[in-house]
Parts: sequence; structure tokens; C-alpha cells
Amino acid sequence: MSESEHEFNEPEGSSIHILSIVRMVWKQARLVALVTVLLSVLVVFGVLQLPLVYRAETTILVDSQKIPEKFVSATVESSLQDRVASLSQQILSSTRLLRIIEEHNLYMKERAKLSRDELIARMRQDIGITIEKGFRPDRPGAFKVSFLGPDPQVIAAVVNQLGTHFVEENFRNREVQAEGTTDFLRSQLDQAKQSLDAQEARVSVYKLRHNGELPQQEKALMASLDQLRVQLQGHQDAISRAHQNRVTAQSALDAAVAHQETLSRLERSAVRAAATAGGGSRIVPQAKRARPSEILEGELAALQQRLREGHPDIQDLKARIAVQKKIEQEQESAELKQLAVIEAASQPDRQLPPVPSGTSPEHAQQLAALRAQLSVLDQEIDNRQSEVDRLTRELRSVEGRLQVLPVREQEMSALTRDYETSKANYQSLLDKAFASEMAAEMERRQQSERFTILDLAHVPEKPVKPNRRVLAAGGCLASLLFALFLGIGRELRNGKVLGEWEFDDEHPILGRVPAIDQSTGSV
Repeated sequence: MSESEHEFNEPEGSSIHILSIVRMVWKQARLVALVTVLLSVLVVFGVLQLPLVYRAETTILVDSQKIPEKFVSATVESSLQDRVASLSQQILSSTRLLRIIEEHNLYMKERAKLSRDELIARMRQDIGITIEKGFRPDRPGAFKVSFLGPDPQVIAAVVNQLGTHFVEENFRNREVQAEGTTDFLRSQLDQAKQSLDAQEARVSVYKLRHNGELPQQEKALMASLDQLRVQLQGHQDAISRAHQNRVTAQSALDAAVAHQETLSRLERSAVRAAATAGGGSRIVPQAKRARPSEILEGELAALQQRLREGHPDIQDLKARIAVQKKIEQEQESAELKQLAVIEAASQPDRQLPPVPSGTSPEHAQQLAALRAQLSVLDQEIDNRQSEVDRLTRELRSVEGRLQVLPVREQEMSALTRDYETSKANYQSLLDKAFASEMAAEMERRQQSERFTILDLAHVPEKPVKPNRRVLAAGGCLASLLFALFLGIGRELRNGKVLGEWEFDDEHPILGRVPAIDQSTGSV
């Protein structure tokens, strides 16, 4: 059949028949097999030469706070993702990674080819950090740190070292952040204390300057005003009573002086009557007039209508009435005796009774007592008037303070408003500073949320890559495909007709020539 094949140019745009493809592969079977075997051997050899890569990982658990949050709240409030990202920037820094590379002799072969920055970038690619989901969807419970490398023991040591760095740096960062928060709150608390002290000083100075005019003293001022009014009214009433007593005492003194003059006049008359001895003169009694005791009794009746029986004014007036009646009785007795003397003088044969003297010791004592009483009353009136003047001044002062209370209330309101704001701010900062100090102490004692290595990295037994079976199978398959394309390509370049199926109806087949074996010449 191969001898009957001849060159034939297929029409442009015609497709290759499936039987033609099979024919081409069959004709190039030796080439395809040879290429496939050679390439497969090379691929398998190359796969076997690939270095084994192991992966070691450690699990770091987020251990919750030991002390209930309702007693002590942590000052470090950040998500696990943010903390891991921040810690990764610190732990995967160039300085730390270079130290780890030098300590564990990593990338010995790559050091000759790669620079320091490229080695650091390579190690960062080999380090993996994966956050695991916790029981609560909004709060991851753990994360894993892994490392890829050819030496199982070395990569296990590197992963454990990285996990230790994460735990230590997390503790250090939380403590530093808690201390920083505490220091900041302390500084703010000091400033708030200074502001509060300044406000308190201004309020104290204002209260001292306007003492007695403050709004909170209004009730005391009203009570003082009422008390002053009562005292003022009492002194005024006392002055009125003193004036009345003075009038009464003056009347009594005038009556006593008049009585003394009457006695003296009667004494002179009696002497003259005795001298004339029967001149027949007769004393005509004077017209009756109101007695001072009767006037005092009228005043007593008026007081009894206004005051109670035990009032001091009523008792005092009763005592003066008793004294006045005694004086009047003595005056009447003296007048009667002197009248008797005068009548006896008109009768020479009668013995004259003793004539009372107008300057008797008792009468002199009464005059002295009345004058002393007037002096005491005058002194009392002067003292009471001084008290009235003083109370009037104090009353006007208290009334003036009450009038300025609205102004002081507005001024005090402005001061106390700033003071209350500063006080509330200081109290809030004080509570926060106290809570922050407790939180910082909790961080120092490692009682807060922390990282704990749950599983240490163990030495891996199986490599994670390369997967030699998959790579070898894929390489062999690729070698076969390459060999097929190579054989088909060679046949397509020859441009020969591979079978009768390649002709269409316009080219009928006239006959078939059998294949001739050139070595034997037989058909």
C-alpha cells in the first residue's frame, strides 16, 4: 500500500480525517515510542533529582482572660487578625530573620546566588501564618505558624522559635500598651487635677469675697432678717414702755416735789397761825383732782386688755401703782395733820400736835429713788435707741444682700458650671486610671488574654512536596503527547495521501495496487 501512495495537495481549509491521524501515528510509531521513552526517562530522572520539602507547624491558642471582665476590663482591645498582622511585622523583620538564618544555617546553597534581601524574601515566602476559626464566629480561637524547608529537624526548630517569638512579643506588646495607657491617663489626670484645683480656688475666693451674699445663704439671710425685725420691734416696744415709765416716774417725782412744797407751805402757814393765835383764818381745802395712781390704774386696765396677766409690763405697772398709792396716802396724812395744826392754832387752849416736816428722811429717800429711776430709764432709752440704730443698719445690710442674690446666683452658676465639668472630668479620669492600673497589673501577672503554644512543632516524617508520582506521571504523559505531535507533524510535512478516505466524490477510485515487497519482489 505504501508503494501506491503519491503526493496530493489537499484543498485549502480541509480538515484532517481521524483515520489519517491514526495512519500517521501508525507510520511514525517507532519515532513516537522512542521519543516517549527518552523523554519519560529524562522526566523521571529530573523528578527524582528534585529536593524534598518538609513543612513543620505549631498551633498557638488564644487563651482567654483569667479574671472576669466584669471585675477587670483589659485596656488592649484589638482583633486577633490585627494583632497577628502587627506581630508579623515585628517578628518577620529583616533583623530577626537574618538572625534565624544565621543561627540555623538556612539556605546554604542559595546564599551563593541570592542577596541578603532575596534570602529574607525567600524565607518570608516559606513562612505561613493561618488563623483558625474559633467556637465564636466573631472571635478566632487560634492560629498556626508553619515553615517549609529541606531539613525536617531544622524547620521544626525554626517553627518553635517563631512560635515562641509570637508568644513573647504578644505579652510584651500588651504590657507596653497597658503601661502606655496608664501613663497617658495619669498625665491627663494630673492636668485635670490642676484644672480642678484652679476651679476650686476661684470658687473659694468668690465665696470668701461675697460671703453672706451667696445663693445658698438665702434661707439664712431670710431667717436673720426676720430675727432682726423681731429684735428691732422688741427694742422699739421697750423704748415705748420706757417712755411711758419715764412719764409715770416724772409724774410721781413732780407729785412728790409738789407734796414737799405743800408740806413746807403748810408748815409756814401753821407757824403764822400759831403766831397770830386765833386770827380766825381757816384753811379751805383745794378742789379734788385726778390722782397719779388713778392715771396708772387706767393704763393698767388698757394693758390688761392687750397683754396677759403675767406679762412683765403689767407686773411693773402694778408695783408702781402700789408705790404711788403709798405716796398719796402719806401726802393725805400729812395734809390732814397740818390742817389739824391750823385748826388747833385758832383755839389757844388746845395743845398743838407736832407739825410734820416736809424734809423727812423717808420723803427724801422717795425723791432720790424717783430721780434714780428717771436716770435709769433715760439710760435704758439711750441704750435701746443705740440698739435700734444698729439693728436698722444690719437690717438694711441684709436687705441689700438679698437684693444682690440674683446677680450672685448668675455669677456663681457660671463658676460652678465650669467647676462641675472639671470635677466630672477628673472623676471620670480617676476611675479610668484606676481601672487602667488594675489592667496593667493583670497584664504583668499574665492573667489577661494571652497566646499559648498548644502544639509544639514536631519533626515531619513525610515531605509535602514534590509529589513525585504525580510529577512523573504528568511528565510521561507530556512526553507521549510531544512524541505524537512530533510524528504527526512529520507526516503532515510530507503531504502524502494516507488513504482513500481522503478523496471526495469528484475523484473516483479507479483501482487498487497491492503493496510490493522490494526485497523479494512479491506482491
